[in-house]
Amino acid sequence: MQTRAKQVAGVWSRERTTTSAFASSPTVLDEESQSSLLSNMTNRNDESVEANDNIPEKIRLWQADPFLAKIVDLAEFQERYGDCLVPKRFPENQPLSNFVDKQRRLYRAYLRNETSSLTPERIEMLNKIGFVWDARTVHPSSRGYYRHRKEIDQWNERYAELKEMIDQQLERMRTENGQYMDNELELPINRESAVIRAFGAIPSSSTLGVWLSGQRKQYLKWTRTLPSDWNDERNRLLMELDEQWWMNQQQRQWETRFCQLVAYQNHFGDTLVEISFQCKGLANWVSLQRKNYNLKMAGKRSNLTKERQSRLEEIGFVWDRWEEEFLWNNG
Repeated sequence: MQTRAKQVAGVWSRERTTTSAFASSPTVLDEESQSSLLSNMTNRNDESVEANDNIPEKIRLWQADPFLAKIVDLAEFQERYGDCLVPKRFPENQPLSNFVDKQRRLYRAYLRNETSSLTPERIEMLNKIGFVWDARTVHPSSRGYYRHRKEIDQWNERYAELKEMIDQQLERMRTENGQYMDNELELPINRESAVIRAFGAIPSSSTLGVWLSGQRKQYLKWTRTLPSDWNDERNRLLMELDEQWWMNQQQRQWETRFCQLVAYQNHFGDTLVEISFQCKGLANWVSLQRKNYNLKMAGKRSNLTKERQSRLEEIGFVWDRWEEEFLWNNG
């Protein structure tokens, strides 16, 4: 057993900082190390354990040595939560919690020189991954699992607030016949546009606005495969509210006006918004797009991207209003 314990200690890498009564620089098992560990175990001269490619690796490891199989589980817990402080009640893997509790009891017996299956080699192995022998020395608020759960609860609370606010905004825009009305534009809009308007109503300086900005940063890191707190579940929940929830304030303002222009076109049949139109915001925005287009054509700096230009042209946007009117009047 001593030889195998040294082999296991030798394959551990990737140090992580954690709290431990014995280990100052605990480490975790990466996938390559776990495979090496499995290889060491299944290559033993033990006829009762045979390496079978049809058996999952963890089951094979458990057959080889249950203690080492739990070490792998504990290393995975540490990698996820930052420490080895598995809670008493851990529905995700209750046997792991029982294992940790048992090691602490065996350790107390070991210190009293009583009969214990916890050998010095096993103690060394546990110390290597930052095992905490007396959990009472660590306040619950400092434990990785509880911090993780608290962060999840806070995220879910903010998400619920966001969903409630979006629902309220949509309800305000909904008419008796089930359509959505843009009160600024005074024209009907589709649900997608209404959702964009609803998100735009969230003040950027509000608690919810600041939270949403933080989520946007994490999301963008995630899309670039950079380290982040993002995950598929959070992405799914926010995408259910709006597939473009990640837009910043400037992007959302542009998208809001574009949706208004589409609604205007659907109602009036063109995109020739008069400067005197009742929705001054849209009229000024249309004028600004033409200005940016002229700057772009002159080779000057412009906020009109290729994508935005293409989207405007797809709905028949007129870049030169006066030329259009001249052709219309002399047609």
